[in-house]
Amino acid sequence: MKKKTLLLCFIHGFKGDDNTFGRFPADLKKLVGHALPQLNIELVVYPRYETRGDLAVRVAEFRDWLRARVMGLEDAAGTQSPTTSPSVRTVFVTHSMGGIVAADTLLSILDDRNNPRNFMFPYIQGILSFDTPYLGLSPAMAAHGADTNLRTASTAISQVSTLTSGFFASRAATESSKALTQAPSEEGKGKEPEAPNFWSQWGRVVAYAGAASALAAGGAVAYFKRDELGQGWGWVSSHLEFVGVLLKKEELKERAERVSRIEGVGFANLYTALGDRGGDKGDRTFCILPQRGRGWFRCINTKAQDEVNAHVGMFHSDTNPRYYDMLDLAKELVGGWATNEWSSYPGPSSRGVGISVSGGTPGRADE
Repeated sequence: MKKKTLLLCFIHGFKGDDNTFGRFPADLKKLVGHALPQLNIELVVYPRYETRGDLAVRVAEFRDWLRARVMGLEDAAGTQSPTTSPSVRTVFVTHSMGGIVAADTLLSILDDRNNPRNFMFPYIQGILSFDTPYLGLSPAMAAHGADTNLRTASTAISQVSTLTSGFFASRAATESSKALTQAPSEEGKGKEPEAPNFWSQWGRVVAYAGAASALAAGGAVAYFKRDELGQGWGWVSSHLEFVGVLLKKEELKERAERVSRIEGVGFANLYTALGDRGGDKGDRTFCILPQRGRGWFRCINTKAQDEVNAHVGMFHSDTNPRYYDMLDLAKELVGGWATNEWSSYPGPSSRGVGISVSGGTPGRADE
């Protein structure tokens, strides 16, 4: 009889790609395989996807892709009833906004009205997140001046958001019209009309001054670079729509609390922190932390100079001196979630896999 399969599914974050995780997937698969020899450990990296537009659309696309992937594994295993007795269970391993995608995917599966028996398919064994801002991005990043891109983007957006829509839009339209239609002077004959300057390119941004201001204040500009902002509001707005979830505090809190309390589904968020606990950087993090919350684990980076670099460099040993400690913790978490009745016996399980949401008291942060 074939072994059951634990699928490690990696999901990158905002503007990430297939290489976000570096060697981490292969390293984690090897360690989990040694810890759980009774299971077949598979890994898959969700191909680069558009981190823009409606988050719900991106979640639906990922869910369809995952379902097809798991069905392929179930067919290969000859599973007769993958919905009620799956031979494949999945652990999401995510970075940054990928954790939001994973959480919403899990909740969409549980809330599926076409599944009145409340069986999960695909069956999600756990969500192992890395620096996912479940409660938002730390505003302190801007105060500390973390990363050049963050500082320049914050400045650009803040400057734009101080202008009134009517004045700025009309001024930009006027300047653009003059530049393109005004007859050239004798001195300027033969020259191309001047292109609209930086501010006129941002003429439409001021209609969204409130959102831009919130974006800057909330630290979400850590995701943008100045040259990208210069592509215009159409580009920025589509990406802002995707990360706009980070500005909705109540929705963030509700999502995090619900996902962390689902019985039978593991949850952890390994978040970066600068320096040592007792050092002057020990409280600087990329994510807002919960006052209390089960499954949040501090991963200290003693090399990174700011929160953004700690965030993007956590999967590489040359930028994260404690990479192997983080890797070992990840292995322990996944191994703990998968050590249960389902994994103890080969072949189809003897009973269904209904899921419920618990209202248990959360533990402390760093638990």
